[in-house]
Amino acid sequence: MNYVRDSAMQNVKTLTLIISTCNRCQILKKNLEKMLRSRCMDVEFLICDNASADNTWKYLESIDDDRVFVQHNAVNYGFENFWLVSEGVKTKFFMFVNDRDYIEPYEIAVLVSMLQNMDDVDFISNEKRNLNAGYYTWKDALDIYFQSRHPGTLIYNTDFIKKYMDFGFIKTYLEQGRAELANNYLVFQILLNVQRIYVYGRNPINQPLNRERIPKVRKEYYKEPYISLVYREKEYDDWIIKGLEHINAERTKDIMLAIYKDSIMTVTWEYYFSLKIPGMARRNGCEEHKAKEWKKNGILFMQHVLGNKNFRKFGLDKEILKETWKNYKETLWKVMEW
Repeated sequence: MNYVRDSAMQNVKTLTLIISTCNRCQILKKNLEKMLRSRCMDVEFLICDNASADNTWKYLESIDDDRVFVQHNAVNYGFENFWLVSEGVKTKFFMFVNDRDYIEPYEIAVLVSMLQNMDDVDFISNEKRNLNAGYYTWKDALDIYFQSRHPGTLIYNTDFIKKYMDFGFIKTYLEQGRAELANNYLVFQILLNVQRIYVYGRNPINQPLNRERIPKVRKEYYKEPYISLVYREKEYDDWIIKGLEHINAERTKDIMLAIYKDSIMTVTWEYYFSLKIPGMARRNGCEEHKAKEWKKNGILFMQHVLGNKNFRKFGLDKEILKETWKNYKETLWKVMEW
């Protein structure tokens, strides 16, 4: 076990796996021990105890492995703590790993081998979806990014992130209890500056079968269920404010459209899908809702966005109508298949 290294130390390894954890000592121990069986020495584990009240910190201090670096927070910064921890990364690439999940030892070696031959990319997506493995430009990166934001699905180039990210700025937002603004800031910093990405199409993350039954206190940005219409309306209003800060940037319109596509997909298809899975309505705080509500959610969301006077400054009304129609066709097809 090591404490976070001095920033002057050289970047000598390929990949850092970042784990932010809180009050899940036994689950963390089980998953971390699996990963530490890997014989790969070109990887590091940077683990942050995010203000746990259990034995997490005591366990982390007991780890005897030169690849493991640990740190402790006196305050729980929520999900965005992953980003604060990334400031301490010294390897070429890093990725986030949920403390409930793990990567098989052989997969760590395969992943590192792939990254050793990777050059000149800002991030790598482990989600293949409908794309072929290979390199893509910034325009493709916008949609790919929103498909891949869950822990373990994106691998970031450390130099790229540290060049464009102000970690102090993020921490200030978090200390003010405005995690949603921290998220908006970091997303725009990534998407305004990304140039080239790679789609790997092989997700190394293993999720336990009982993952959804593992206790989880979900801190929603807007005190509303993540997949709800109200959440997405409030969130997009904040995206509009952030977009106006960069309204003269060449990519801003494309970013705002990509965010809209992700948001309307969430209140239609993801809403339907989540509420059809046993237990997910309760987990998402939508027990009083029905899956069929997706039909009106998309229209109401579109009306909300187009009704925002500031949104008109982007000149995207026609594009919004097209994307709404396209989303409804795709969602209806998926619902019929489901």
